[in-house]
Amino acid sequence: MTKENLKFEILVEGIFFDKAPFLEIYVNDIIQFSDYIQGQKKINFSYDLSFGEEHTLKLQRSNYDLSQTMIKPNGEKIDQVLEIKKIKIDNIDCEWLCNDNSYAVFDYPSHVIRNARNREIILPEKTFGSKILTFNGTWIFNFTSPFYEYIMKRMGGGVF
Repeated sequence: MTKENLKFEILVEGIFFDKAPFLEIYVNDIIQFSDYIQGQKKINFSYDLSFGEEHTLKLQRSNYDLSQTMIKPNGEKIDQVLEIKKIKIDNIDCEWLCNDNSYAVFDYPSHVIRNARNREIILPEKTFGSKILTFNGTWIFNFTSPFYEYIMKRMGGGVF
């Protein structure tokens, strides 16, 4: 089976005032990174992918609780977040690709669910294109290998 080795470069930023967000990064459910994110952090790793298969990149944020929200005296609410600032795969900036082909799944805290229900707001199961994890949740990007072929198909450039 033919494989390709892809280099991943991910820039994330943890914005917090109490507890730093904890991040785990998986490719095909195999952990590549695990640590607290304090400020900006560039994460680099490589992974072998089999041609002709679907692959999944997941960034999973945890360490959120009710103390992660602060309300200023003027009523403005500030949430602590983990933001995915940049994703490069094999030196290809995938920002444009991730906007359309990724989604976040949140593990909403009970107070958020309760407030939404009281206001008759439906919380989305998936938030497409978002690269900000406000609550505990997982950002997911599905793609195929060979990666260059996947990029060309997404750009509309060529038939494979």
